[in-house]
Amino acid sequence: MSTRKTIYCEELSIHVPVLEEMDLNKFNYIELMVLVLLENGFPMKLEQITTRLTEAGVTSRIGKLSLSLKKAINKKSPVIRLPTDEYDLMLDNDKLYWFVRKNDLLKNKPQQRPFPSEPVVPDDIEPLSEKELSNAIDGNSYGRLSSRRLTVGVLDVYGPRLALAEIEKILVTLSKKQVSLSLTTIIYKKSDLITIEASGVLSLNRSSPELCLARKAIRQISWPIIKREMMSAAVKDMMRSASIEAEARQIVEQQETAKLERAIISEAMTGSNCHGLAVLNFKSRKIDVLTGSELEIVSDLLNRFQVIVAIKPRELLHTLGLDSRQWQTIDLDSAQKTRKLNRRGRILKITPEMLISHSTGISKPLGDKKKIKEYIKQNEMQKLKRRLTSNIKSLYAFYRYALLHHAVRLRWGFLDEMIGVDWGYPCDLSLYELAKESMKKQRPVEIVVRTAPGWKDPWSRAIRGMVTDIDSTYLDLIVDGWLERFLRWDIQAIRIM
Repeated sequence: MSTRKTIYCEELSIHVPVLEEMDLNKFNYIELMVLVLLENGFPMKLEQITTRLTEAGVTSRIGKLSLSLKKAINKKSPVIRLPTDEYDLMLDNDKLYWFVRKNDLLKNKPQQRPFPSEPVVPDDIEPLSEKELSNAIDGNSYGRLSSRRLTVGVLDVYGPRLALAEIEKILVTLSKKQVSLSLTTIIYKKSDLITIEASGVLSLNRSSPELCLARKAIRQISWPIIKREMMSAAVKDMMRSASIEAEARQIVEQQETAKLERAIISEAMTGSNCHGLAVLNFKSRKIDVLTGSELEIVSDLLNRFQVIVAIKPRELLHTLGLDSRQWQTIDLDSAQKTRKLNRRGRILKITPEMLISHSTGISKPLGDKKKIKEYIKQNEMQKLKRRLTSNIKSLYAFYRYALLHHAVRLRWGFLDEMIGVDWGYPCDLSLYELAKESMKKQRPVEIVVRTAPGWKDPWSRAIRGMVTDIDSTYLDLIVDGWLERFLRWDIQAIRIM
């Protein structure tokens, strides 16, 4: 590790990696690019990354390293391509976080919770405990302990002087079985471990060398059981503590991410020129539409937010002359671009408009692009503003659906499936979490199904009921005394009353 500083490593609180000090053979191409960018601390051209990796001795199987690096990049990777053809890191990417932890780059490593140490078996000079005797009897299903050693154990724990009937009674209580002892199997002439007194009471000689052997035999049976019970209890306590800490950490994360101001933006473009922009405040649902000369204040408007949500947000911000690295960005364009429909190889091309329509039920979510161009050409700014307002409402409904399900819907003929997305923050509770919370609190919910909620009154079509169950496919509600089952993917919105 290097002692010098870079912007990325300072922000992530990690050590600066040095490629020559690492085993580069264990990393894939994306991870190699991450290492180079962390080492340098600024966006780099593909040629610069390739040169640095070549200097460190990295080669490509196909003979062209730059092509291998380019092919490795995907939407889920922490490496992104900027509109300036430079490659940068998404510092809030989960994969980057786990990569840093896996490769031991953190400066302040999270303290590992110590695993419970194994309990120590007592020395055989120590008397047996009631628990040891009880566990030995429970683990004696194959007769590993003779009646003599069982008697020694009872006398060691409850004695040292007991009548034979008392010993039998104790063994019956511990084993829950009928026990019958015989003096001939207990008393040995050549042994002074157990003696019988004139009154018929059995007495244990604690100074006999045979006593340690008897204790050892009993402990060999009882202690594996005791260790298992103690380790299980210790692990359960550790997991309970970890769960409490995780819940506390989750609450803090929810509170922190709830403070983030998010903006959803939609643009009207012709070529590389932006003629109109709609900006929606995710919390207040306030919409600002800018056209023409009004676009000059777009930088001031967007600087109020920390997160930008759009289709291809980085390219859009670059078109507006803004540095996308100032914001966290969420791209509503799905990482999955195609879907194979049959064995013949028919391919369905997946577009954002298709996913928005299939998820929200809005027939034409982003309008007709030809009409938008006509509005711009004929300078009909009011019509353009209305169109942009409609578009931003569709994107809002789509984004809310994705947050609710952590997925978006694809429907085409017989095909009806969900494509997983990760566009939310800890403060964005899913349908499953909200349903479970309502069941826990015994409070009714309202849901909107099939098509996206209306804009003016989102809950005008709401169905109210009590959640009885939720599984991977259905949500069950008691509505007006009747059980109704709803397909989870049809649910557009839910709130706890």
